[in-house]
Amino acid sequence: MAGPGGGVGPHFDSYDVFLIQMSGRRRWRISEQKDLTLNPDLPLKILQHFKVEQEWDLGPGDMLYLPPHVAHDGIALDAGCQTWSVGFRAQSYKEMLQEGLWRLAESLEDIPELEQRFADPKQAATSSAEQLPEEIIQQVAQKLKSLKLDRVETFLPGIAAYLSEPKPQSYFSGSAKEYSSEEFKCLLAKQVLAPHPQTRLLALGKTIYCNGEDMTSGQASATQKAWRSLAAKKRVTGEVGEITPENTLFSAFEAGWLVF
Repeated sequence: MAGPGGGVGPHFDSYDVFLIQMSGRRRWRISEQKDLTLNPDLPLKILQHFKVEQEWDLGPGDMLYLPPHVAHDGIALDAGCQTWSVGFRAQSYKEMLQEGLWRLAESLEDIPELEQRFADPKQAATSSAEQLPEEIIQQVAQKLKSLKLDRVETFLPGIAAYLSEPKPQSYFSGSAKEYSSEEFKCLLAKQVLAPHPQTRLLALGKTIYCNGEDMTSGQASATQKAWRSLAAKKRVTGEVGEITPENTLFSAFEAGWLVF
């Protein structure tokens, strides 16, 4: 929001942005310049050199789309000028690899063999005791090879879980009434079960991730099929086999991730 003549200043974003004019008018000036040097004397990321190439006056209901790194500067023309900025921000490679590695590290808890203690009966005598022993290097290299840490499919489950996480400000209140698993099954036979508007679903092959959790591994085939329908069609209804308290459809419903 800004009064006449107000604005942030010339800047750019590293992701796709849709600028929707809600009230009043705003003049947008843009440039596809290559010089994206920032002014070092300002607390905001404002461009040091801005050369206008095109401009438009947007009124209520108008929208301007800006690809990444297109410089832009918006100046309010009327009192009560309000613009909604909708950014479609992609994750960086660093974020995806960090999150994938973090979840991969957690999964090592499920490999009993890694609980074994390191032993070095073949370690040769050395006159350089300060050096990391060669036996440790070789054994760790063997373990890394056996875990397939150099293959992308090892990282993909963690990355898929990360990308399915809801936004930090998302809030799920859970079911307003407590239902038994049998009552839930009866509701499911009659009504459509759908993801909550803030729920995120992502498929990796036949594995479905919901809000950062694997919902299909170890579940009955009918439950897995229901999750695949939720991911692809955003709905499921009818019989889905036996519903136990451990059923992930039921637990997701109790958490408010799925709603009728």
